[in-house]
Amino acid sequence: MIKGISAFFFATLGILFLAAPSFANNPLDRYFGESTQGKLLVASSAMNDNRFKRSVVLMVDHDADGAFGLIINKPLSSITKSELFDKLKLEHEADEGSITIFYGGPVGRKQGFVIHEAEYQIEGTRRVTNEIAVSPERDVILAMAKGEGPKRYLFALGYSGWLSGQLEFEMRREFWLTAPADMDIIFDESHRTKWQRANDLQFRSL
Repeated sequence: MIKGISAFFFATLGILFLAAPSFANNPLDRYFGESTQGKLLVASSAMNDNRFKRSVVLMVDHDADGAFGLIINKPLSSITKSELFDKLKLEHEADEGSITIFYGGPVGRKQGFVIHEAEYQIEGTRRVTNEIAVSPERDVILAMAKGEGPKRYLFALGYSGWLSGQLEFEMRREFWLTAPADMDIIFDESHRTKWQRANDLQFRSL
C-alpha cells in the first residue's frame, strides 16, 4: 500500500535505504528545509554515484523522516500486455500494447509501482500532485487486464530512498537540482531526452 508511505517505508524498510553519510560532526545536515515532494529531482553533473548519474526522479514523498522517489528515465525492458497477463495467469482480451518497465531505484528491486494520471484512483493510490499519482503495480495490472486502468502510466521496479537528512545533505553538495513535475516529460516515450529536458525546465523555472 502506498497510502501512508512515510510510516511504512521509513519504519519497516529503513535498514534497506541507501547508506546515509555521517552527520555526527555537522548537525546542520539534519536540517529539513523545503520538501521536494511533487517535483522532479534531476541529477547534476556533480553526481558521483553511478546509480543516479543522469537520473530524473519523481519525488513521491519527502518530509523530516526521509524521502522516497521513482526514477523515470531509465527503462529496463519491455513486454506486451498480453504476455504480462498470461504470465500472471490473468483472464484478458487480446491486447498487443506494450509496457516498458523502468528502473525506479536501487532499493526494493522486487517492489513495483505505477506512476499515472491522478484522475485514476484505486485503493492504495497516493496523490503526488494535482495531476500525478502513484499506485501499487499489481492492482493496476489487474485493472488493465479487465480493460480498465489509467490512460497514461509508467511502471517502475525498485525505488530511490533517503534517510532523514540524507537528501538535504546531497542537495547542499549540489548533487541534485529540482524542476516542476512536467507530465509531458514523465510520460514521454523519448526516455533519452528526459534528463536534458528536465535540466532545461529547471533553469527556466528559476
